[in-house]
Parts: sequence; structure tokens; C-alpha cells
Amino acid sequence: MIKDTFVLKIKGTQAFLKCNKFDAFKCLSFITKIIRYLPENSSDWAFSRKGAEAIIMSVMDTGIEVKLSQEQKDKLKLLSIEQDYFAQIFKLSYLNSEEDKQIELANELLKDRCEFYKHQNNHEIINGDINNDEIFKKIIETSKKLNINFILATPPCQGMSLLGKQESEDPRNLLITRVVKAIEELNPEFILIENVPQMYKTKIDAYGNGDIITIKEYLQQIADKLNYNIKFDIFNAADFGTPQHRKRAFTRIYKKTYTWDDPHKQKWITVEQAIGDLPSLKNGEKTNIPYHNAKKHSENEVLWLSHTPSGCSSRNNEIHFPKTIRMKKQIINGKQSLKLAKFPLYIKDDLGNLIDNKANIEILKDNKPTGKFKEILVKDYFNDNIKEINENLTTTLPEYINEDGTPACQPMKGFKSTYSRMSWDKPAPTITMNNGSLGGQENGHPGRKLENGLYSDARVLTHLELFRLMGLPDNWSVPEWASDSMIRHVIGEAIPPKLTMEIMKTLKKI
Repeated sequence: MIKDTFVLKIKGTQAFLKCNKFDAFKCLSFITKIIRYLPENSSDWAFSRKGAEAIIMSVMDTGIEVKLSQEQKDKLKLLSIEQDYFAQIFKLSYLNSEEDKQIELANELLKDRCEFYKHQNNHEIINGDINNDEIFKKIIETSKKLNINFILATPPCQGMSLLGKQESEDPRNLLITRVVKAIEELNPEFILIENVPQMYKTKIDAYGNGDIITIKEYLQQIADKLNYNIKFDIFNAADFGTPQHRKRAFTRIYKKTYTWDDPHKQKWITVEQAIGDLPSLKNGEKTNIPYHNAKKHSENEVLWLSHTPSGCSSRNNEIHFPKTIRMKKQIINGKQSLKLAKFPLYIKDDLGNLIDNKANIEILKDNKPTGKFKEILVKDYFNDNIKEINENLTTTLPEYINEDGTPACQPMKGFKSTYSRMSWDKPAPTITMNNGSLGGQENGHPGRKLENGLYSDARVLTHLELFRLMGLPDNWSVPEWASDSMIRHVIGEAIPPKLTMEIMKTLKKI
């Protein structure tokens, strides 16, 4: 055995984990996951959490054997599903239930997502579009070689999500038919399909014959045809050990030789319980705690959120609320367009001489139009030095001005849930791919009241805080090359692992 290597062996199984001293925390995370699912102070254990940490940090070069009961082994086998932390643009993950329910194969459309996935997992992942016949053939052939009999499918939800356009002909919605084709080819023992709740109502031309049916009706027809049991449910991750409200549709399809009960609900975990111990951070502040670094926001965003208590929206603030200067738009065919109107700085008089152009702009007071107008010189709103009088020079003008002629700010348009903070005493709201923007839905840190009357942490959540609210471990390893936005997108698309675990625990063979 290589020196400076730690090895964990489980009696009665082929499960083992080994790492060098630089990956010691990965070992510790794995061990504590196992302990989490076994009785505390169990006599079957050769070490405790503290003991495990001491063994790892001393970098033993001998193996450790742990005796497990059959029930404990079954629980350990379910742990392997936690490796599948996130749902990519499209991923079809296959698990081999005859050994350790270890994920054996995955499929991903985007190359960078594949690389991210490889950083987390050692099994094979096929990069490519599952709609491509060659890619699909490779997936099926490889699955048969691996004796796959469990499919976990997470078709893309953007075409069905309430945050998306929900277009009935969105081609992404038809990827469910490729999942069905894989089921027909592989005849697995059981299948778990995850998506947004709107999936059940989404209509598609499933058979390509013009007959439009809902995805729920389609899956029911397939289950009946292939002689499977099927259950359609919507589960909230907050009910099953994840400190986040995240409602997802889970379709359980399984052979008649199995039972698959609903998971048992648990007490909610609040944001305070999940991330309340982490130190407060100012805008853009860095720390020596892995993944706990504050994102940089604009001065205005910090100002608005600094005056906003936890659980509230800055849009309700009396003074410091999201505001912007709106510019005049072009009027095309009697309707206001999205294009900004351009006004010449100079115009010609009756003699052909260039003179200052003037305009009348309405005065805004207390965020309300007054009906009073003020004449201004267009050139006063030109943002550059005027080197010479030129009839081709143009600029934009504000919709409204203040009494002194300066551009007037107006309340920023948008949902009230934007530029708002989470609550400490509840599970977090659904974390989306847009979790890096304060302009997203309830993305702000809850914050705490300061002595000066303002509120701390005027920012979005750090990666570490997002890990915890998604049910990921603190030392969840991400590739060094992954950008902030990519990490946030991956987390925003994730299936909370604890939720998947709780669903899987109730699957039993008759």
C-alpha cells in the first residue's frame, strides 16, 4: 500500500475509499455521511466522528474495517446516490442496483458541464446530445454492458418552468420521449424522473402524430403498456431535510415486484439553522473559509439592501428603494418601442444657421408626474465634450426631470420579490440559476440589524451558504477553473440530494 494513504473498507461489501493526505477532508465527509445514517454510539462502529477525524489527519497507512448489519449495509448502499448532486442541461443517470446502487453512467449535453461532473464523479459520462442517434446508441450499448436496471432522469425544465416562456413547441420538452425510449430499450427495474411541477401539465406531441397530450398522460400510457406501477407526486424539499422550499415533480416508475411508499416528512430546517453560524460579510469581502466569499455588488444595490430588514423587499423602502432613470423611447406607428429616442443637439433656424435645440420635459415629484413641464437645452444632457457644433450630434433624454432640471429617478420595474432578503426563521425560497443577482427572486442574505440602524450582509449568498441550503457538504469540491456563474448555475439546477435520498429509502422489493 502506498504510504500516506488512508483506506476505509466495509466488511461484507466491495465498498472502499482511499485518498492521500491532501484529500483527507473528502474521506471525513464520506465517513460522516455513513455515520449520519447509522445509530449513534453503535457498537458496530470501530470509530466515532472524532476518532475518524483523528485517524484521517494522522494519515494512517493501514486499512480500517467496519462491521455492518444487513440493514446498515442497505443504508450505506443508498448513499451512493448522493454523488449525483446536480441536474445538468440534460442528464440521464443510470444506477446498477445489483451492487451498491452506484451511479455507473451519465449523459450531459455541454462539455464544460461534463468536466464539472467528472471532477465530482469517477464513473463514465457520455458527452453529447441524446437526440443524436449515435449518442443515444452509445448510451444504450454501454448501459447494457453495465447491466443497468435503474434510470434517474432529469430532463431540462426551462421549457416548463413558470420562470420560462412555457412554449408548447419547446423542443426540450420532447426529451422526455428519449427517456421513455431508454426505458423501452433497457427494461429497468425502476425509474425516477424529476422536474418542475408544471411538467405534468405540459402538453407535447409525444408520438409525432399530431395528437397533443400532457406529459403525465404520456407517462401513464407508457407505464400501462410496459406493465409498470407509476406514481406522480410533487414533493417539497423543505419537508425532507433540506433547508429550502423547492417543489419538484417526482415520477416513480417501478416493476410490480417492488413497493415504493412516499417518503416520511421531517421538521423544517430554517435558514438560521443552516447558515446562521457563518460570519457576516461586507460587499465583496473575502475570507479564509473555503467558498465563503461575498460577491461584489453596485453601490446602489448595497444602499438599497442596507436599509432592508430580513424577509423584506427593498421595493417597500420609503427612500432607499430600487430606482432608475428611464429614457425616452422612440414612437413607431403610434406605439412606444424599445429603442431609445435620439434628439439632435442643434437644429437649423430659418436662415440655415445651427442653433441650440430645446425640449420640454415633464417634472416628476414624489415619484409622480406633476403635469408641469420645463424647457431644457438638449446639449446639457450630452455626456461628452462638444468639440464643434455639428448637426449630426444626438443624445438621449430622460422621461422625467426634477425641478432643477436633473434627470429624475423612478421606481425600477419588476417583481416585488426582487431586491429582497430571505427570512432567518424559514427555509430558504427556491434557489434558481439566477442566485447571483440581487435582482432575482429573494436572493438577498437575511442580514442582521446593526447598531447604526442599517442591516448587514447586503449581498447574495456565498457558494458555501448555497451549498448548505441545497443540502451539500461544506467541502463539496468544485473545479478550480469553474467560474462563479457556472457554480451558481449548477447549484440552481440541482436536485437536493437529501430529497432524493429520502425518496429512495422507501423503495423495497416485495
